Amino acid sequence: MPVAAGVRLGVMALAPFVTLSYGDIPSYLAVNNKPEAHLYYPGSTVLAVETLGRSTTKGDPIPAHSSALLATDASSSPSSVMAWYRDYLTRHGWTEVGAGNFRRSSEVFKVEFWSLGQVRVTYAMRGCRLGATNFFGLSVGSNLPLPLGANS
Repeated sequence: MPVAAGVRLGVMALAPFVTLSYGDIPSYLAVNNKPEAHLYYPGSTVLAVETLGRSTTKGDPIPAHSSALLATDASSSPSSVMAWYRDYLTRHGWTEVGAGNFRRSSEVFKVEFWSLGQVRVTYAMRGCRLGATNFFGLSVGSNLPLPLGANS
């Protein structure tokens, strides 16, 4: 009985940080198994994670994706964080298609800088018929706060 109580407590403790809305289960599992879905800047703290399978909102398709809000330490400048992501992604076959926006085949990865040393990284895969530019305009990570200066 004490083990079960501990397990329940562990799940309850994660509840504020992990969104458990899966969307399409096979695409959820596929995106969650990609290393880029868990590509976090070294030494950063994960503040929130949202992983969803392919779904639709108001009839519009949303690709399977994973988005995380990270806190970096005070010594990590935005340029050093971006340099780390750029180096890793380009060494693994990704192409930068815009500032902080990367594409590899039908996959996309985005790095956004927020306030107070916070970085949001989003990885999305297949089913993204919208193309890199339009996909990056989508508001994925709906349970994560908006960056400073963003329209709500």
